[in-house]
Amino acid sequence: MKKTYAMRFLILLIGMSLFGCKDKKDETLDNTMSGVVGLMAESTSTGVRLIWENPENRGYDKVEISYMEGGERVVITESISERYSSRMVELQKNEVYKFFVKGFSSVSNVFADEVSVKGRKLVELAPSDELEALLNSIQVYGGDGGARVVWENPKDLNASIVIKYEDKELGLDAERLVREYTIPNLDLGRDYTMLVQVRYLNDVSTAVKTFTVRPALGFRRLQNEGWTIVASSEELVSESAPATNLLDGNPKTYWRTKVSGTAAKYPHYVIIDLKKENKIQGLSLSRKLGDEDYSSWDNNISLSTDGVSFSDKYVYANSSKDPNLIFQVEFNRTIEGEQMYLLPYVHTARYIRIDMVRGSKTYAVFGDIHVYGE
Repeated sequence: MKKTYAMRFLILLIGMSLFGCKDKKDETLDNTMSGVVGLMAESTSTGVRLIWENPENRGYDKVEISYMEGGERVVITESISERYSSRMVELQKNEVYKFFVKGFSSVSNVFADEVSVKGRKLVELAPSDELEALLNSIQVYGGDGGARVVWENPKDLNASIVIKYEDKELGLDAERLVREYTIPNLDLGRDYTMLVQVRYLNDVSTAVKTFTVRPALGFRRLQNEGWTIVASSEELVSESAPATNLLDGNPKTYWRTKVSGTAAKYPHYVIIDLKKENKIQGLSLSRKLGDEDYSSWDNNISLSTDGVSFSDKYVYANSSKDPNLIFQVEFNRTIEGEQMYLLPYVHTARYIRIDMVRGSKTYAVFGDIHVYGE
């Protein structure tokens, strides 16, 4: 009899053990939460769009997205109500990011398994010839109390200009609206050798331009001190577009040659009276702000002290055969900001004449003119 009771007791213990294990296993299964499925990263011009599926048997109502930016962890919380989700993440840099996504319950605070994906901004690769054109456009010369750097970037390449001299290195954003910069705090009594390269996607080009520069005083944008301007024609009937708008420092206002009635045809010109003699190093033209209107492509510049006798015209055109690269300039009406026209040497002049000699329409239109000198 005792043996029978002992056997029954042993069977009872085994059964309780088995049932207990099953309960614990079931409890573990109940606490297991399905995570997001099919996580993808879609590149955009400003960042990455994360796309994923939320399974039907999900136990979460929120999703946590995290990634590293500038050495700090960025966390984004997204509420979930649909089967499929997407989230746009704006990014600061053109580099590869790793994104972590995991679902969690706002009630129980239980998290599902984390999944990850890599992504980066949509980066347009620049052809090597465009980088070469950017490098070739860079000029460095003395002026404005230091060394002045000017360049062109008609394709708006997301690149930077690297300038090395002595033990210093300077980086300039090639996409600056005004494509010029003055390197300050240089010794005016000595020459500097400067090496110039272009950096794109953190890679520095192997091509190098070398300039020997002696810093100079005074080269700067001249202030309008009551200047006047006359033009071959101006449109005042169909719109208010007088030549005086070229000198107001506001590219939203503009000058257009006559288009109403009998339209004026090429060539066109404007003459600026600075009211006194100045030392002139160059000038800039800007398009009518926000408008790819028909500005003149090729332009000539001449100068005068009396307004009667003008110097030989300097011809600026993309097709120029002059070995001096400053003359190989064609105005680009697709970009904002100043486009520089440098003179081969400093002129003393009171009057500046600009002849517009070629364009795709019969009329010419510009937003602003700025004069640079001492």
